[in-house]
Amino acid sequence: MVTYSTSETSTGNRWINGHTIYRKVLPFAVGPEDGTPTIMLHGIVGGFKLVQMYGAIYTPDGFVQFPLPFINYLNFSSIQLELIGAEVILRTDAVGGQYIDYQGHVVLEYVKVS
Repeated sequence: MVTYSTSETSTGNRWINGHTIYRKVLPFAVGPEDGTPTIMLHGIVGGFKLVQMYGAIYTPDGFVQFPLPFINYLNFSSIQLELIGAEVILRTDAVGGQYIDYQGHVVLEYVKVS
């Protein structure tokens, strides 16, 4: 059974080097301004290496939903994910408030390193 939590949880799987893979979910809300990155603190203690990062973004009523990262080839907008230091950064290059007030989550899967 797959478990998702905002707390660090072992997936029960191991990476190619034999280390345990951990998972953590970060909920977020996109701010009121276009072009302003949404920054989430991941709170992972100690060194780690990312195995994968993915998520979803959606309107508050769930009517419109996109996977993360996302590229819209129709209007050439995108939503990118970055992990830099203690921060997960969600950037949109949409114009005209396309993603204002959207909500979502980012899933981090990682192994701990010393």
